[in-house]
Amino acid sequence: SLSVTSFRELQPMSKRQQLLKTIVERVFAILLLPLYILTSIIVKLFTALESNGPILVKRVRIGRNHKYFYQYRYRIYHMDAEERIRNNKDPHTVIGRILETLHLDGLPQILNVLIGEMSFVGPKPPNMNKYLQMSQKERSLLATSPGICGYWSIENEEGKVLEDEQNYLQHWNIFKDFAIILFTSLRFLFHHSLRVHGKIHIEEEIQFCKAIESDREPIFYDSSLYSGKENSAYNLFKRVVDIILSMVGILLSSPLFLILSLLIILNNIFIINVIIYHRITITIRSIR
Repeated sequence: SLSVTSFRELQPMSKRQQLLKTIVERVFAILLLPLYILTSIIVKLFTALESNGPILVKRVRIGRNHKYFYQYRYRIYHMDAEERIRNNKDPHTVIGRILETLHLDGLPQILNVLIGEMSFVGPKPPNMNKYLQMSQKERSLLATSPGICGYWSIENEEGKVLEDEQNYLQHWNIFKDFAIILFTSLRFLFHHSLRVHGKIHIEEEIQFCKAIESDREPIFYDSSLYSGKENSAYNLFKRVVDIILSMVGILLSSPLFLILSLLIILNNIFIINVIIYHRITITIRSIR
């Protein structure tokens, strides 16, 4: 006997529903944009006092149709967070600790919503390691854009979250989005949020900071490895040969450059004549 596996394909929301959801979310994102700009100015000012570096962190996430994108968040750690952790010091900046407590470190995801990479409500955007461990049923949820919040932000049981999110995609309406946003906000207000900065999130930000610091480090070369012959006569001879060969190359290639220049000029003249001819023709027809 042969074993047969059957499955029911997940039907995402219709195009009309997707269009309505996109329009509503873009409008809300635009309305929240002044809040993001004001918060970013404050974060930049306070971050500059403690830790010189970018205020935004880019994290690779898997989004709609299994395509990767960069999820934006505020940086909440010092640039030398790894060293601080080794020395048993708090890696957070002061403003970073405040942002994390108020759950505002994810505010830059408004940019992802404006770009169209995320939604306000949707499945949780997995990182690459999590995506590779997901079952086919879980991956089917990525038929829509991942969300800043979702059933994963108000439910504890993974099986219940998967069932609710499948039902959400199949029977979407705008009131479900408002309800999820309301429940998530209430959890934030009463400090019952399910959003936790796990080890993976900490490592991602530390690696991001290390990459920035690495780019800032000056590059040093060991000149002894590249020291040529110190014979002044040899250097003079080499310089003379370089100049002579360069002049020969210019003389040999100059006819070709001249021909190309003439062809470009003739081509431009032809195009201009064609444009003038068409305009004169159109003018004559309009007069008739």
